[in-house]
Amino acid sequence: MAACERRNGQHAPSHIAQRVRGQICAKYGIYAASRALRHADIAITSQHYLEPRQRATVGLGRLSRKALADRWGVCRETIKRAERAGLLRAIRFNERLLRYKLSDILAIEDDAKAK
Repeated sequence: MAACERRNGQHAPSHIAQRVRGQICAKYGIYAASRALRHADIAITSQHYLEPRQRATVGLGRLSRKALADRWGVCRETIKRAERAGLLRAIRFNERLLRYKLSDILAIEDDAKAK
């Protein structure tokens, strides 16, 4: 027998109850929804309860070293090492100002997903 919960005074299969809880919790954020639904990872929550978004690729988009480090969840020194190793190519505007092309970053992220 499938696990059931009460919804509006009637029994409902657990997957329906989970979907209802997911919709209710979605307004409080994905982390709260993930905890309430007892998912091991927010990736599971986003996969089942959030609408898929398409990436907007902008050819002229540029990221600073700090923005890229924040995006990848690493420190700036890691970004510098990747640049020295030839994995990243920076556009230098002057001695202190540099940016990374968003299209290059998205290509690296897509390659990492494929592996």
